[in-house]
Amino acid sequence: MRRHLHCLIIVPLFVIVMTWPAFPRVFDGDEFWLHTEHNDTWTSYWVTWHLEEVLAGTADLYYTDAMYHPQGTSLAYQHHEMPHSLLFSLMKRALPSDDAYNLLFLLTICFNAFCAYILFQHLFADRWIALFGAVAIGVSAYFPITADVPDVRILGTLPLTLYFYHRAVFEGRWRFAALAGVCAGATTLIGVYTFVFVMISVGLYATCLAPKRWRRPAFWLRLLLLIGLAGVIGMLRFYPFFERADVLRLGTDRFEASARTNDFLEFFVHSLNPVTGDLLHSLFRASPDKVFEDGYLGYINLALLVCALLYTPSRRKLVPWLAMFLFFACMRLGDHLSYNGVIHADTVLPEGVLSDWLPAIFRNIGWPDHYHIGLVYPLAALACFGLAALLRSQPARRRAIVSLAACLIVGIEFYAPQKGKTVEPEQTAYINFIASEPDSAIKVINLPQEWWHRQYYLYTQTLSGWPMAFGFQHRLLPLLEAQINRNLLLKTWYRSQSMHCLPHNERVFSGALDQLLAEGFTHVIVHKWKISDWLVTFNFRQTPAAYDDGYVSVYRLRDLSQSCQPQLDLPQLSRFARSPLALPGPRSSILSVHSRHRIDHENLGYLNSLFGDWHRFVHASAETGAAEIEDLTRESQIIALLVDAEDAEGADVDGLIPSERFQRCRRERHDDGAVIELHIRREFSCALVSSDGGLRIEYENGARLENVIAEASDSHLDLQFFWSDVPDEAHSTSIQIVDAAGEKVASGDAVIEHGSLARQRVDIASLGPGDYQVNLIVYDYHSLRSVAGSIRATGERFQRELTIMTLTRD
Repeated sequence: MRRHLHCLIIVPLFVIVMTWPAFPRVFDGDEFWLHTEHNDTWTSYWVTWHLEEVLAGTADLYYTDAMYHPQGTSLAYQHHEMPHSLLFSLMKRALPSDDAYNLLFLLTICFNAFCAYILFQHLFADRWIALFGAVAIGVSAYFPITADVPDVRILGTLPLTLYFYHRAVFEGRWRFAALAGVCAGATTLIGVYTFVFVMISVGLYATCLAPKRWRRPAFWLRLLLLIGLAGVIGMLRFYPFFERADVLRLGTDRFEASARTNDFLEFFVHSLNPVTGDLLHSLFRASPDKVFEDGYLGYINLALLVCALLYTPSRRKLVPWLAMFLFFACMRLGDHLSYNGVIHADTVLPEGVLSDWLPAIFRNIGWPDHYHIGLVYPLAALACFGLAALLRSQPARRRAIVSLAACLIVGIEFYAPQKGKTVEPEQTAYINFIASEPDSAIKVINLPQEWWHRQYYLYTQTLSGWPMAFGFQHRLLPLLEAQINRNLLLKTWYRSQSMHCLPHNERVFSGALDQLLAEGFTHVIVHKWKISDWLVTFNFRQTPAAYDDGYVSVYRLRDLSQSCQPQLDLPQLSRFARSPLALPGPRSSILSVHSRHRIDHENLGYLNSLFGDWHRFVHASAETGAAEIEDLTRESQIIALLVDAEDAEGADVDGLIPSERFQRCRRERHDDGAVIELHIRREFSCALVSSDGGLRIEYENGARLENVIAEASDSHLDLQFFWSDVPDEAHSTSIQIVDAAGEKVASGDAVIEHGSLARQRVDIASLGPGDYQVNLIVYDYHSLRSVAGSIRATGERFQRELTIMTLTRD
């Protein structure tokens, strides 16, 4: 150990300096501070908490109902960095959790460097060259700055696998092949990405060695032993992927349509470096708004690589490392070439080709940044070859000085200040309040539901243990969103929208609320310090907060029923919001015009929340572009124009809605100073949206028919429908005409499109004189099963058909 004491001292010193102030923060127990501001950290917290629950016998390893409650979710694609989680759990018993996490971060980087030292010491039999390789790995920008999840940061098994495999091949020892297989297989318990790159590296290494050894059975048998052991151990991790077909399909299809590129300049520009960042930006004329931070190769590494190619006596030794370096460098660039922010879609790179050939492997590596895992070790090895070539025959003292100088240069090149993040105690003080509530079992809904917020909520769950409605599972989102969409309130909140209890939706609002209460949910937590979209807060405008400390507002879920009380006042456009006009059907939109009195952001947010369940809501002002209004009129069938009374006749309003496509059907002046105009497409009759209403029907599949009118000619029966809601699944309408004897004499079917207004024509030219009934049936398009419903005005139910009119032919 005394021979390698320099590595045990110098590597940690470099790591401490490169990650400053992470090391002194380990001993600061007062403030919660983490070395990275990336939210992936919270996932690691949750995985450790979940593993503790598994070890306590209260949870399953690859399934949880603690998030996405009550159905739960598979954890097959969740990060499972077992060694990190076990060490983190143990260290938390002696240190505050943030200090334990920061210390483990430093130890991980040292572990990567020490494993590299073992490999390079074996390859070069020179402790100073091996030290340079270890430092080059430890300070590489990808680890301290970007790799925030342990499963893409713990990489020591990669050089260990190559070390043991190299010895197995060149020393002909079976146990080293077995140890290489064990290291590779154990990698699956750290990270699946890393395991894939370990096996690719072994495959490339073996391919480069094979031309001189392919006739030797022992060469192939040792390789098979490695692969076999890795596969057997890896099945502990891979089995959950295949356990459920729907989970496997969603997990492997997650990045199917993703366009994945990394800028070529990331290899040569390190934007965050305070010494060289600006210089490199100017030399490459890099876009000032681009930040290159995690792909930097280092010019000393590249210079030493060139020296290796020029001066290494036996260049055959370079081939495996050069093959690995070139492969991972090309793969890191992604599917298509990108240079200085410009994507050249016509230049397809190897990653794009391999993703098409072997999508099960390469398409599932969602971010090409991860290929850097396989890139840094061959780059460091090639740099060590170059340094060894330069220092060949030099005395030991000079070799030590030059190697230390090279370490210092690579440290300066890769340095970037650590940002870190702090969590104030007040941000989680609400947990004590909720814990004091009388509810026997607490289940919470966290808002707002933006992408990165969900990971923070995983952290809050580790503090409380309460089940929650939303979590973070990006590979299984379609499956989980289907669970969320089962409840209208969850669906609305998940999209960071608002929903008020108004006459047109009181039934569904109350039904969704009752469903959540029946499932045991007790509180809604609005993290106000994380809100960037004020639409979320308007959900609770009429609901008193049970707790509010400026950081967090807590609402008891049962109190949301108060928002349905009719005496509650809405500040603006309340009469319109409660009127029959306010029917937010599909392709029904609102155009709000306030040309003289601009609405401030809070009021505009209120209007957006009030009418958030409409297809589109556009506030026309000086900033509104003509293209946005053109999109509105092109996509919509019904447009409610909201205008200030004093602007109703102004030129700013005239012509906003093109008269060649729309007709004005209704106009109302409200006592709150608003004028409401209802415009519909010219191909439909204004009678559909008349103030007298019509035949209002509610179907059990969620469809709501507000009106249907029919006009008969000699040859056709023309029907027009006004839907305020249509089902997500494919359904159809069937018009059946029966004679006085009850026999069907004519019929016509049409698919219910996703729109508020629809037309359907039935051929009646063959009908003779007599009286006929026109019946309407709604049925499932695939199963052909009819849908029951009820007439809203009378409550009368029907199981299949409903007579909508009588028809007399003379």
